Amino acid sequence: QGWAVAHAAKAMGISRQCAHRWVARFDAEGEAGLVDRSSRPRSSPRRTSAAVEAAILAARVEHRRGQDWLGPELGVPARTVSRVL
Repeated sequence: QGWAVAHAAKAMGISRQCAHRWVARFDAEGEAGLVDRSSRPRSSPRRTSAAVEAAILAARVEHRRGQDWLGPELGVPARTVSRVL
């Protein structure tokens, strides 16, 4: 409607940076650029490997113990065991 981006941002209660990002998306992609996007990372390079996850689950089934016991037994932090379980 001819508003300055800063004025439109203030009227909508968002930051100028966010408003400029939306305007750039609209200019580049049209209305398709205004669709919500996932904030999930494209990659997780430090993710626990599938083999370690399988070992944790197998040990849990076999020993029926918690993270504080399984972690040291498998050589992984107890917090990692907790997250996998």
